[in-house]
Amino acid sequence: MDNFTYGLDIATAISVIGAAFLFIWNSTRTNRNLLKESQQTHIKTTIIKISDKLSTELIVLYKEIQRIEELILSDRTQNQDLTPYKLLVNQLPFIFRVRTKPLDKIYGNKRFEKLTNEFTMEMEESLQNIKRVTSGESDEKWDFVEVMYKPVRLTESFITKLYLESENLIKTL
Repeated sequence: MDNFTYGLDIATAISVIGAAFLFIWNSTRTNRNLLKESQQTHIKTTIIKISDKLSTELIVLYKEIQRIEELILSDRTQNQDLTPYKLLVNQLPFIFRVRTKPLDKIYGNKRFEKLTNEFTMEMEESLQNIKRVTSGESDEKWDFVEVMYKPVRLTESFITKLYLESENLIKTL
């Protein structure tokens, strides 16, 4: 009978240890899942905020382009002050960089830095083209809509790329 009691004690001890192990294992797994969900939510929220800020700036840029277009049509001259327009266009890559930098710091894979550099380079090329065709020295014919709205189209394109990169980042978590 003593052997039976010892056997029951050992079985009970093993059962308690097993239950404790499963509890710890399940708790760790749950914490990992919660962390992953928290990271995904943080990434999605940040991307939505960036997109929202860029979209707000695009609305301001649209209004500025319309203002310039109305002045050109009313004056019948193409010599307009483009400084506010250029400042708005220069601000877009800055917003993109400042808002995506924390994501690269947290998740450390530089995917958003590469995207920001590409965006900045394309925006600079667009501004150079605008400066070239709008300078008084240029006799080149140019399409107002094509040239002036290019930064808008570029920004919209990079917002889409930003969403795609964020989804790729989420998949790697």
